[in-house]
Amino acid sequence: MTSNIQYPAAAQRAKVSGRVIVQFVINTDGTLTDINILNGVSYDLDAEALRVVKRMNGRWKPAVQRGRLVKTRFNLPLAFAMQ
Repeated sequence: MTSNIQYPAAAQRAKVSGRVIVQFVINTDGTLTDINILNGVSYDLDAEALRVVKRMNGRWKPAVQRGRLVKTRFNLPLAFAMQ
């Protein structure tokens, strides 16, 4: 996943860094819905975090409860740090 993240040029120029927390629901078929920013840093970093998570759609294993597949809400922290 980290190879898919592209640090936005505007955020680099402004020397903005931090941790963006993206929240979403993993459906029983492994797709993602209700993707939103729970804790953002800046517009550019938030937009990049959303772009990356939306590209991961369909790659998730759904949760199992009592032998049945269930929806799960998940919080994913993405750290953006200047090198």
